[in-house]
Amino acid sequence: MLVLGFAAFGLFGIVLAVIAICANRHRAKCGAVSARWLVARRWSWLLGVALGIGSYFIWYPLHDGSETWRVMGFPFFAAAFDPHGSDYVGITTIPAVVGNFLFFAALPQFILWVTGRSRGRSA
Repeated sequence: MLVLGFAAFGLFGIVLAVIAICANRHRAKCGAVSARWLVARRWSWLLGVALGIGSYFIWYPLHDGSETWRVMGFPFFAAAFDPHGSDYVGITTIPAVVGNFLFFAALPQFILWVTGRSRGRSA
């Protein structure tokens, strides 16, 4: 159930990220932003690629009774390793790795969108 919850969170995050990227692009084209925001947008792409690459190295322990498994991938489950070192990968590994990359690569754009919206309303 944990894996399905993470996957739903990941899909929701990717959909919001697409909305954020489109909104940020529109906001930049309209010219109703500061130079500082434009610089942050440019840097957010570089940070996004770094986070996307870094997402490949995310792992966490998952306890199953007396054994502790090492699970790779967040929010999409990509692979698991049992305590003896055997790996469990499958046909969903590559799509999960790509999904994790997209999720984390778009995260800075989402943050830029949210902070830009809140500042735009208060100003």
